[in-house]
Amino acid sequence: MAWYREITPDQRRAFLAAYLGWMLDGFDFFILTFLLADIQRTFSVTNALAGALGTVTLIFRVVGGIGAGAAADRWGRKRPLIFSILWYSTLACLSGFSTSYRMLFALRALFGIGMGGVWAAGVPLTIEHWPAHLRGTASGLLQGGYSVGIILSALVYQVGYPIVSRYGDLGWRAMLWIGALPALLVVWIVRRVPESPIWLERQAIMRNQGERATFPLARLFAPGLRTTVLQTSLLMGAFLFSNQSITFWYARFLATIHKEPLPFLLALNAGGIAGAALWGRVSETRLGRRGALSLAMAIGIAATPL
Repeated sequence: MAWYREITPDQRRAFLAAYLGWMLDGFDFFILTFLLADIQRTFSVTNALAGALGTVTLIFRVVGGIGAGAAADRWGRKRPLIFSILWYSTLACLSGFSTSYRMLFALRALFGIGMGGVWAAGVPLTIEHWPAHLRGTASGLLQGGYSVGIILSALVYQVGYPIVSRYGDLGWRAMLWIGALPALLVVWIVRRVPESPIWLERQAIMRNQGERATFPLARLFAPGLRTTVLQTSLLMGAFLFSNQSITFWYARFLATIHKEPLPFLLALNAGGIAGAALWGRVSETRLGRRGALSLAMAIGIAATPL
């Protein structure tokens, strides 16, 4: 843990802003997975339509990621992060007021925009504060925040749902209304978290040179970057495909085989937290980023059939 002493208060606050935003994002997304049976009863929909609530959220997560990423380059990392947290908190809460499946479907799609924006703006805010040789560590610790959010959603469901479920449909709706709470995090971010020093330095250079800020999405597909961008996008797509196909229906699956979801979700996500931190550190060894990714995925593939 000697590396921890290198981190300044500003760097810690930048990390916490992204970490808490991402953790609460995971909470707001995964609380829905515990409520699928209730939603199906309320709106009389099939398993396929219930699953589509997750699918449409993840599709619009792409939209939010691209939009927030571009905005973070144009207006700084902090403002898109703040906007994304306010956006997903509002949409998570509004989902609880849905009067039809179509309304819920539309609100979860819009929720996905904020979900994607938190990671796109929060990661560079943290990474650009931290020392270059600790960026793997920061990335791994950040990723673990999502698993903490899933554990938090499981605990809230375990404790809170039996209390509110006595009131019929109000039960699953109240679980979604809780999603408004992450908006309170914004007050602290505005007051205590500094903007990325690398972004500020870049803006100063541009002003001195008389350059105008642009949305640089097209530059990602320039000849020197195009192959890397496509490869890493496909790689991350494969990872997320594996993750979401296992986790979205996990709580529902456990219920169908008469297992209490909480211990299984605790085990899965405790492993996720430890693994994210471990592989973040391993990526800073001789294995590097690619070696750590390859080894971690090989272990995951081997473990899945078991």
